[in-house]
Amino acid sequence: MPPNHRRLCTILLILVVTVQFPAESTAVELPKFREAPAFRNGRGCPRTAWSSHSHNPSIIHIAMTLDATYLRGSVACVFSVLQHATCPENIVFHFIATHHTAGKTSAANGNRIYELGSLPPFLLVFAGDVEGVEHRWNQHGLGGDNLEGLCRDLHPGPVSLLHWSGKGKPWLRLDSKRPCPLDSLWAPYDLFRHSSLFADS
Repeated sequence: MPPNHRRLCTILLILVVTVQFPAESTAVELPKFREAPAFRNGRGCPRTAWSSHSHNPSIIHIAMTLDATYLRGSVACVFSVLQHATCPENIVFHFIATHHTAGKTSAANGNRIYELGSLPPFLLVFAGDVEGVEHRWNQHGLGGDNLEGLCRDLHPGPVSLLHWSGKGKPWLRLDSKRPCPLDSLWAPYDLFRHSSLFADS
């Protein structure tokens, strides 16, 4: 990861942790992650310089939300994307951190900023200039059903995007020693540092 990307990711992670774990809850132990290796562009990658003012087709933009509940999954996702990219230095991540404000949007009072089943709100960052992933390539629902988080299998055919949508999350099932068979595909990207397994602080 180039120094400017590493600095940006560090600042964003600090921002998210600050938003999700305010000063009055400093007794809470914050999650710790192992450092990922540096990823460099392959020889055939075009040289790019990202600018928020111009469109460069050589740059891929990825938006994702960051919150305390899914931080472990988000870190694994970033690691997976960078590890498998031919031109990882041409990827720009847009991290969206939110916090809850009482009396504002909530499902209970019907004040939603989007309807379930529509594009997630963080895609508003791109003002609708997004490309969908064809259904046949997008394996969603690996988190199981929304009631019990039961295991699901892959649909037939090739897949390029594995999505653990649903109630069950692979890190929770792996930690509880009750993983689904496909959770083993997620495990290599988990950079979470288990305090009981690692003594190097």
